[in-house]
Amino acid sequence: MGLHSDWNIFDPEAPPRQKRPLQVDPPDAFHFLAGDGTPLRLTRYQGGSKGPVILSHCIGVSSLMYATDTIETNLLEYLYAREFDVWLLDFRFSIELPASRNQATMDDVATQDYPAAVSKVRELAGADSVQVVAHGVGSSTFPWHCWQDCRGCAPLYVLRCPRISSCRPSTELRPGYACRRLSPPWASNT
Repeated sequence: MGLHSDWNIFDPEAPPRQKRPLQVDPPDAFHFLAGDGTPLRLTRYQGGSKGPVILSHCIGVSSLMYATDTIETNLLEYLYAREFDVWLLDFRFSIELPASRNQATMDDVATQDYPAAVSKVRELAGADSVQVVAHGVGSSTFPWHCWQDCRGCAPLYVLRCPRISSCRPSTELRPGYACRRLSPPWASNT
């Protein structure tokens, strides 16, 4: 019990919450392997022909964070209604996958999961490129993938929480500065 709060006891006798139906057609699920053989999943909601958009989750959840029914319109429904080909990616940190029980690093996601996911979406959608919306760990790891190989990736939309930790200015990575090997291909060479 907090200083200014009452006890909030879970009522095991309460009926289940009524879920609202999502405003999308039924999806197609595609199971595929990361570069190192880790099983991953893409769930496709083909809203139209505006091109594929991968939605990448953060740590401790799954791609279902984009398909929640607890708000009036979620991001999946929003993009679907605007005729995008929406792909929910469950990479190795997804709580929906057995792989989440294994030790893995953010480097694994960047170097093994994203290349396989982008390639699979391009193959199945018949698209030259994909757009990506990434949140949390997804937004930290996808740019690493792009810095190594941006083929097939269109604009990246990063959804981040405010910085929890701080770095000294001299240790922050700036595109095209300090660490050429990790600089994105579109960064200036000066």
